[in-house]
Amino acid sequence: MKTMIVLLLAVEVLASCYSPREIQVDIVSAQLVHIDTVFHYVNEKSQQVLTWRDNENIEYISYVPLQASYTVGTRMAVLRKR
Repeated sequence: MKTMIVLLLAVEVLASCYSPREIQVDIVSAQLVHIDTVFHYVNEKSQQVLTWRDNENIEYISYVPLQASYTVGTRMAVLRKR
């Protein structure tokens, strides 16, 4: 009896962790339109700020280290909230 209760509790715990989820984002293609260099006082490092624009004129911003090289016009897949 005790093993049956423990088994049922284990199944219940494992079943409660599983929940079906739908994908909440779309993958869109964005084009790099602008590159800036910024200096953050917090970590005292310069970084590049990349501005991306998709086909619906929505802009996305990403921060990358100075060692990374990107050219304006580069296309990349980005995730957009539905």
